[in-house]
Amino acid sequence: MLRLYKRESQRCERFGQYAAVVTFSRHVQAECIRHGFPAERTRRLPCHVGADAAAAAIRDGGSQPFRILFVGRMERLKGGHVLLDALTEAQTCLARPLETVFAGDGTLRGRWKRQSLRLFPPGAPIRVR
Repeated sequence: MLRLYKRESQRCERFGQYAAVVTFSRHVQAECIRHGFPAERTRRLPCHVGADAAAAAIRDGGSQPFRILFVGRMERLKGGHVLLDALTEAQTCLARPLETVFAGDGTLRGRWKRQSLRLFPPGAPIRVR
């Protein structure tokens, strides 16, 4: 518990270095502000696409890459490694190229980058940035 407290305290100390904090919920946005992050530098984004919109994008995309965005802490709990493992099957089902962007930072950023390079070499129908 002490180790977790120390880690979270260090994260809070780094808040001032960030240009902005992007959240998907009002609760997390309010927590950031409560912990001292300037309200004018927080942004809340909608976090889902309706099933109808997603189906239309898949159906009407033609040969354009299907784009996936991962936004979050790059930690095991957030599941980026699971997403990387699922991309090959997703690309096969969609029968079109995939472009996946990971936005965020965390202790597993380097590991996920190495995993993506191992799974998807240059020229593969799946591109990860």
